[in-house]
Formats: sequence, C-alpha cells, structure tokens
Amino acid sequence: MDLREEFDPRLPLVRAYGPRHFVLATTRVEGTVLVVPEGWVRLGPRSLAQLKVSDLEAATEADPPIELLLIGSGRTIVEPPAALKEVITQAGWRHEVMATPPALRSFNLLLLDGRRVAGLFVAAEM
Repeated sequence: MDLREEFDPRLPLVRAYGPRHFVLATTRVEGTVLVVPEGWVRLGPRSLAQLKVSDLEAATEADPPIELLLIGSGRTIVEPPAALKEVITQAGWRHEVMATPPALRSFNLLLLDGRRVAGLFVAAEM
C-alpha cells in the first residue's frame, strides 16, 4: 500500500507550533494569529483579553463566509471577551473554545475536510 500525504499546498495548515509561534504552511508566524482558509493575519497580542473586535476582520470578510471559529486560548481554556463574543454571534458563526494544541489539530482536520473554518490561536508557552 502506498500512503502519501496529499493536500493543497496553498492551505494554511498548522505544520508545527512552539513557545509563542506557529508554522503555517511553510511560514513561521510569531504571536497570536487568525487563520482563515485563504491565509492568516498575525495579531500580535498574546491573550484573548488583549484582542480587539477589528482583529476578526479577516474572518468577517471571508468569502464564502466562515461557518465555524475555533478559538485556541493558550494552555488553558479562557472564554473570549464579551465584545468578541458579540462579533461571533452577529456573524452567525458557531464557535468552540479549547486549549491551543487541540484547537490546532481540529482546525487542520476541518480545513482538510473542506470546511469553512477559521482559527483564532493564542501563542503561549506550550
């Protein structure tokens, strides 16, 4: 049996992660990041509490629209601030909050399955 890893190399799959960084496709990205099927935006702040509503712009403008937002909140589960929850609700997205490592794995699986998923991943000491 011949097993090969086959996927669209243009997809922003999370290939690796470590303290304060992610590797998306072949690019190392420092800090917190918002990932949509078409690419990613480095957000800079390291915690959900520091994020602004405007930080979700790439996801709100995605076309076709995002169906699900996965939030990787760092080492532990931390709910997003009320202002971000309001944007999520207004956009009509389902969302899940989990520690960053399982959020990354879930994001990759859903993206490879062709789902319209976005990931908001907090880079932390892992």
